[in-house]
Amino acid sequence: MNKLSGKIPAELADITFLGVLDLSDNQLTGKIPLGSQIQTFTETSFGGNKGLCGPPLHIKCGGIPVMTEDNDDGDPGDNIRWEFVGPEVGFVFGLGIVILPLVFNKRWRYFYYKHVNHILSRVFKMTHQREDLPERIRSRGSRIQRARS
Repeated sequence: MNKLSGKIPAELADITFLGVLDLSDNQLTGKIPLGSQIQTFTETSFGGNKGLCGPPLHIKCGGIPVMTEDNDDGDPGDNIRWEFVGPEVGFVFGLGIVILPLVFNKRWRYFYYKHVNHILSRVFKMTHQREDLPERIRSRGSRIQRARS
């Protein structure tokens, strides 16, 4: 018995090189912090602490907040929620694949405008008229037709 009292520090859950941990028969209280290695120790490592709860003990914590790693060192990079960043990056990348060729390739831009205009005309039950297209596209189209004939 070491006569330890209080809560187990959350930083103890971050330690990955512990071979043996014996906190039994002390006066520890609160929830055992969650970590990659601390839950691998047996219940006997924490036994004899009447106020201790949470895994690996079979004593459930009733309403006691979970102690997780709490980095208050001011480094915001450690708190990035990567499950939200991935979809955002994917959306921007996908949008870029569609938009950037239209911005930099004039032929694709004209093709896209012409076909989107045609599809929208059909959707809204309008007749597709060549007057809907800008003058540059009409003149380019007539040059292509003259070149073919």
